Amino acid sequence: AKPKILILATGGTIAGAQTSSSEAGYKAGSFSIQDLIKAVPELRNLADLSGEQVANIGSQTMNHEVWLKLAQRAN
Repeated sequence: AKPKILILATGGTIAGAQTSSSEAGYKAGSFSIQDLIKAVPELRNLADLSGEQVANIGSQTMNHEVWLKLAQRAN
């Protein structure tokens, strides 16, 4: 049996996308955890993956409320 893995997502750089092909930079949290899991279908061969979007923000916006929510969900 494959291991079961739950990914708790908070957005950030890994979920970011370029806002425009004519502009530099990116917008953090552009993709959901489901988008990211679907982007690498080969991962399904390694584990039973599921994801939960705890927040969808940039790291500069992380605050005590989000950290607490993430910690509670991880516990």
